[in-house]
Amino acid sequence: QGRHDASAEFAFHIRFLDARGEGVQDDYAYNRYSADGKPLETDLIICDGSDFSLRDGEYLVIRHLPYGLRYQITEITTEGYSVTNTVNGVLLPGAEAEGTVAQNGSNTVEFTNTRNTFAFSLQKQDPDGTPLTGAEFTLTDSGGSPVLALDAGNGSFRVPETDEETGSVARFQVNASGILSISGLQPGSYTLRETAPPAGCIARRFFWNARLTKPTVHRWKRLRIHSRGG
Repeated sequence: QGRHDASAEFAFHIRFLDARGEGVQDDYAYNRYSADGKPLETDLIICDGSDFSLRDGEYLVIRHLPYGLRYQITEITTEGYSVTNTVNGVLLPGAEAEGTVAQNGSNTVEFTNTRNTFAFSLQKQDPDGTPLTGAEFTLTDSGGSPVLALDAGNGSFRVPETDEETGSVARFQVNASGILSISGLQPGSYTLRETAPPAGCIARRFFWNARLTKPTVHRWKRLRIHSRGG
């Protein structure tokens, strides 16, 4: 969910187990399909301990699994994502799904990867702690491209997390309390630059580098970013 890279592959590991929890040493045929149901690979072989990869929307159909066979499927490549799994309609958190092949109906396992996003906030203050207004900033990613966001009002901006939205704001202004907040950032390295000083202050070159790797809110207010009046 969220913005996705259709070329990204996600790796999985599968186990086939008997009622005692021991590996079943049989081979099973499967086909791999695209998101729109077109066969990509056919008559492949999978067994206990196999690994396989899928892109966004792709799926496997494994044939001739015996009733009562237990299975465990673990997604391996989960960095940067929160993962849930759905086994026969039952939604659970985590990257490991397990179940037992039922006699009636299909047995379906789905994994949903939701990309982790990040937020940060800062506050412009003078040396006495008085909020400063009017400052503007730009934010660029590791490749130097500007981050475009949607204006949520009152110094808050949100980077679109789906392909259905498009950000248009590249200059971010603090609110009346000197606070700026940007949310919806993907994992990665960013550079924040002050492009306009607070009202009544001298323009100075301020920039900060940050690497966002854990899903949390980064509050830069503690840095007490000062600007001297002139």
